[in-house]
Amino acid sequence: MKKLLFYIAIVASALLLSTSSAKAQGFDYQNIIKFAHYVYWPEPLPQDTFIIYIAAQQPEPFNGIANALKSQTFNNKPITVRAYNDNTSIDDALVVFIDHSAEISNEILEGKLKKMKILTLSNNKKLLNYGCMFFIEQKASSIDYLFKKEAIIDSGLMFRTTLLSPGHQYKE
Repeated sequence: MKKLLFYIAIVASALLLSTSSAKAQGFDYQNIIKFAHYVYWPEPLPQDTFIIYIAAQQPEPFNGIANALKSQTFNNKPITVRAYNDNTSIDDALVVFIDHSAEISNEILEGKLKKMKILTLSNNKKLLNYGCMFFIEQKASSIDYLFKKEAIIDSGLMFRTTLLSPGHQYKE
């Protein structure tokens, strides 16, 4: 009986850890994919996998996203998650998520993101001033977001209009 309870405790702990990985620091990383579904990607997608770059100072956001998305597909392509920093080439990226913990040079970020067909998301609102398209804030039972109109226009990507309602436009 003690062995059975021990195994149950181990399984329950593993389930809790996997849930916290997908929702580290109160942010559900599945929202990255939800936002991607609102983008009209150029057809055909340029590579065999859907590549997401994650910038995070702490390993948990990167590991959480990588674990949460590793077995998923997007438009029938497997999702690949890669780490991002100031020296990373993002030429093959389709999505870049910048966690609030990331220490990224704003100037480098702005230079890399301008005029690239990359969906850019962050849970750091100030990055909207440096080329990031969307600020995402996880609420208890919903998600709130703001978008930077100029960054969206500069990207050349097309978005579903339901995502770009005026009430969500970021105003400095």
